[in-house]
Amino acid sequence: MGWGANGLQSESEGKECWGDSFACWRLPFIVQGIITIPLCMAFLLIKHEDLDIGHHNADQDENNKCCSDNDSNHHHNNVGCCNFVKQYFRDLYTIITQFYFTSVVIVITTMYFVLVTIQYWATAWMIVGRSYPEDAVMGWFIFCSATGPTIGAIVGGWLIDYLGGYVGSMEQRRFSTGILFFIYTIGTCFGLGATNWIGGGLTWVVICLWVVLFCGGMVVPALTGMYTAAIPTARLKILGSSLMLVTISVFAYFLCPVVAGHLMKSFSKSIPECIGTVPGTCPAALEKGFRWSMNMSPVSLILLLVVWVGGCFLKGDRLVDTVDQRVVKLNNAEDKRVVKLSNNNVEANSSDNLFQLGEDRKVEEEKKNRIEILSKTD
Repeated sequence: MGWGANGLQSESEGKECWGDSFACWRLPFIVQGIITIPLCMAFLLIKHEDLDIGHHNADQDENNKCCSDNDSNHHHNNVGCCNFVKQYFRDLYTIITQFYFTSVVIVITTMYFVLVTIQYWATAWMIVGRSYPEDAVMGWFIFCSATGPTIGAIVGGWLIDYLGGYVGSMEQRRFSTGILFFIYTIGTCFGLGATNWIGGGLTWVVICLWVVLFCGGMVVPALTGMYTAAIPTARLKILGSSLMLVTISVFAYFLCPVVAGHLMKSFSKSIPECIGTVPGTCPAALEKGFRWSMNMSPVSLILLLVVWVGGCFLKGDRLVDTVDQRVVKLNNAEDKRVVKLSNNNVEANSSDNLFQLGEDRKVEEEKKNRIEILSKTD
């Protein structure tokens, strides 16, 4: 759609859409916003029970009621609200102190920074900065964007599973992370090659961008699984996933256009041949700005090396959903199963153990009630 919108411009007269009254490049974003509206409306109409993830209990619901019209319950609700806030920050601390979660999320964020750089600036860099034919650039860019990351994600997910996955012994994790590092090294080399070798022409740039997107697509599925598996309990995985999405949104999708745009604008004012030109129209500024923004790829590679080397010194139980299960007695009653967390997380997640016990107790009580009802019916 962006390609088509640019075609609406009058190149001979240098005018935008509708008699130079509206910037044509805005049209795809407006259409994107319009088609999102019915999706939002549909989401609002979904029943609450269809969205309930099943992790709420009476105590949690009471803690969420920080305000109440009943003055007699005001103190009780304040205490409940404070406990809820304290638990929330304890949960955050538990998540971010997991080595594989924090380190991998940072790696993925820098990778997405490179992805957004290509998404926002690659076509302008090739058309204006390198003076490649616009139709050829747009066609090949759509091809790279549609096939590179998609095929890479499928192949990468299959490869890591075939090699034994990323969960298990320290040796297995070291081997899997080493494979990811090798794959991303290839992508980084091609990314640097695209911006540093001008003589290769459009063909070379297309090959480089495709390889970058393909290699990035290969490593992201395994890295996503690693940070998810590093979160110790199912309840915390929900919060951890939200934290990861917020991090990517702020430091990749938002920050990359701002930083890259600022670089190119600064270069337009500092490079002699660009002084006096409109930002985004000087080839030298686009060339230098795109190259600097793509340099985040080597930074991602160094951070991935930190994940690889750092994981070599961690025990095998640092990247698992549950380590094992133990049996405990509840009030001298029947045995109950609870999840036994790794030693570093038992104390921090004691509330999760209690929550799991409460859930088991509720399930057993429901079973007993059903049996009693059926017995009376018979």
